[in-house]
Amino acid sequence: MKPNFSKLKLCQLDATLARSRAAELPVRPPSGWLKAIREALGMTATQPAKRLGVVTSTVTRLETSEADDTISLATLRRAAEALDCGLRYVLEYRDGEHMARNLDDDEKGMQSVCIPPQAGVRSRGRSQRLM
Repeated sequence: MKPNFSKLKLCQLDATLARSRAAELPVRPPSGWLKAIREALGMTATQPAKRLGVVTSTVTRLETSEADDTISLATLRRAAEALDCGLRYVLEYRDGEHMARNLDDDEKGMQSVCIPPQAGVRSRGRSQRLM
């Protein structure tokens, strides 16, 4: 990958992640989202178990594995769907700063020419994603 293209991708990713930083997402409840949402909806563990085609104890194990950070994304997505929810996740840069700040001093000028991410860029009659 050409250096300038790599820098451009970094700038675009940084702009995309800036939206999630600005969203101030809520912190996951100690018991996990699955259990918190299920209880808030007034559902017993049996109801999502029936939707998932599993036994009630499996739902309890899913809730525990989410709270323990051992659940897979695919499993969390299926469990969320059983609660009529969707799953969205995001990776955040550790210190909450912009990723582009790690550019070398010679590359700092690149920050000013970063192009905001787009759904696609037209090229030779076809849409191509940059990321």
